[in-house]
Amino acid sequence: MAVEATAPRYDQILVNVPHIELKKFKAIVKALGFTIEKRSDLDIAIAEAEAGKVKKCSSLDELINAVG
Repeated sequence: MAVEATAPRYDQILVNVPHIELKKFKAIVKALGFTIEKRSDLDIAIAEAEAGKVKKCSSLDELINAVG
């Protein structure tokens, strides 16, 4: 009788933590044996673009007006 080993299944979630609580949150995550994977700036930018949080401007004047 052969016994099959199965790899553990992981779920990835996005959690928003107030900056003031970040140190405590990281300690709790570490104590539970979990890891925190930091997203790169590029990954964040791609996610924002996919979510439609990017404004397209056709000229520099339009960009200046959109920014402020």
